[in-house]
Amino acid sequence: MKRIVVGVLFLAALVGFTGCDDEKMQDGKNPPVYVEYYMDCYSEAETMSLKATDNGLVVYIDGEQVHVDDRLPSQWKRFKELSERNGDYCNRKIPFALFMSPRSAYVNFVRLDVQCDRAWDATHPAGSSLNDLFRAQSSSFAEMIRSEYRLLGVSEIDFLLSDAVPEDLKMLNAVSNVCCWLVYTTPPAEAGDYTLTVTMETDEGVVLTQSAVLTFE
Repeated sequence: MKRIVVGVLFLAALVGFTGCDDEKMQDGKNPPVYVEYYMDCYSEAETMSLKATDNGLVVYIDGEQVHVDDRLPSQWKRFKELSERNGDYCNRKIPFALFMSPRSAYVNFVRLDVQCDRAWDATHPAGSSLNDLFRAQSSSFAEMIRSEYRLLGVSEIDFLLSDAVPEDLKMLNAVSNVCCWLVYTTPPAEAGDYTLTVTMETDEGVVLTQSAVLTFE
């Protein structure tokens, strides 16, 4: 598995985060805010749609939003289940600006595959996997958990699908409905229409599949 972490967006690098320094985290007149869980929402994976681009596909995932709200017992139970599964035990103060910004992740995926209805080239016949020809680009909150909150926010990620492991597909950013971009590394050998089928599977066995046409001239 070869993961490229392109960059980390965090507003709390001012803080060592082995402890909390309220003064350093001060946001104008707004003090930092204590949170039990860093994430405040998870998005279920219920539907998938695709959009063709000049260099691949955009993958949109939509589903019910599960918020951190102990006034709603069913949501609260599901939210805690997902948070504990991800190891999100923040239990500290975060800058007010981060507290006010959306902090939403998808449920975890374990598989992302791309196939085509016709031969892409001599070594990729119709129906074969194109995972070694497509890169996934997205952002994820998983690096934050791995860093034990020394880094806050999302990390930009970029990996070849054939190298992917489930860890690469954890806690993908769900602030918008864009789950990821799939970018081909090599165009097909011949011009024409190519129907690509994308399949994603969650760690709970939910499988989403959708197809879209890429046209090459």
